[in-house]
Parts: sequence; structure tokens; C-alpha cells
Amino acid sequence: GPMDELGDVDSFVDEVFQKREDDDTFYLKANLTDAGNAECLAFKCKEVLRYDHTSKRWRLWDGQRWGFDSKRKSEQFAVRVARERRMAFNLDKNEEGWKFALRSENLRNVKNMLESAMSLEDFATDISQYDQNRMLACAGEHTLDLTDGTARENAREDYITLKLGANYDPDATCPRWIRFVNELFPNKPEMVAYVQRAFGYCLTGDTRE
Repeated sequence: GPMDELGDVDSFVDEVFQKREDDDTFYLKANLTDAGNAECLAFKCKEVLRYDHTSKRWRLWDGQRWGFDSKRKSEQFAVRVARERRMAFNLDKNEEGWKFALRSENLRNVKNMLESAMSLEDFATDISQYDQNRMLACAGEHTLDLTDGTARENAREDYITLKLGANYDPDATCPRWIRFVNELFPNKPEMVAYVQRAFGYCLTGDTRE
């Protein structure tokens, strides 16, 4: 499930690398090259990993939005790919593959794997793909559609990178705000409504009437 700010690294890696029936077949078939390793990385991580060619940084899907990989978890994915391939080659009694996979854990080869992966279709993105719908806002475990105030599940394909500071609560009240605007404009409900709309516009990326 979604993590809290990608906090528990090991469980996240384990979740991404849950064993599937076709894993070993793919690991054994891929070439013994940096490009082959990169293809294995895409095979296992394409749901949670993107490379942003504009910022030149990796991004991770944390279950809510695409945040920067500030703790370099992409490198842990690459190391895990090398280890998974090594286990597959061991079961297959493929000594050449086993030795290659072991060398793939070296820092230089981990970086080579990631660099090779940057251009793969499953990973390659740029700034034009992120935050394109100005009327969507991530509010924790929900995405708000600011055109009508509805909430729905977070979706990778929205490519949202930013998150509001509070989780969405449809039953939340705002007594302090209501008191504040009524203190500012006593007995002027039309001004209260206007200020409410003005601050509502501030939440969106669109200020058209």
C-alpha cells in the first residue's frame, strides 16, 4: 500500500520486488549488459519509478504523488535487480550470469544501470508531463478535482508532484475561518462570499471567472 513519505525503504523495495512467475525467465533472458540490467529494472519498477529529464532527477510514486527520489531509492532498486538476477542465474546454474550479476552490484555498475535506464520508454519523462491539470490537487490519500470539489483515488497517470499539507476530510469544518471573515465583514454576507471565492481561486491554477 502507499507509504508515509516513502519512509520504510526496505518494505517498499520488498513490495516492488514481490516475486512473480515470469521474473526469473525475464532475468535470464536479458543481456549481460548495462542495458540488459536496465530492462530488468523497468520490468520490475515501471509502476513506481520515472526519470525527469528536465530536472535530471529520478522521481518515485509514493502512492499519492510523484516526488523526487531524494533518498536515492532508485539505487536500492538497481542493487535489488542485480541480486534478483544473481539468484536466478544461481538456480539456472549459469556461472557466467552469476558472476555478471555479482559485479552489477558495484557502485559504478549500479550507476551504469540507472544511466542506461534513463532513456527507456517506461521511465523517460520531462517537465511537460507533470502537474498539467491545474484543477487537480493531491490531498493525502485523495485527489481533489477543484472544478466541482469531488475527491477520488490518487492516480499515477495524473502525474501530480505536489501535495497539500492536510488530508482530505469531506466532513471537516473551519470555525476559525468563518469567525475571521465575519469579524472582517460583519453583516456583509456578500463580502464574506466574495472573500471565500477569492481564497478558493488561490487553491487552483486557474483564475478565470
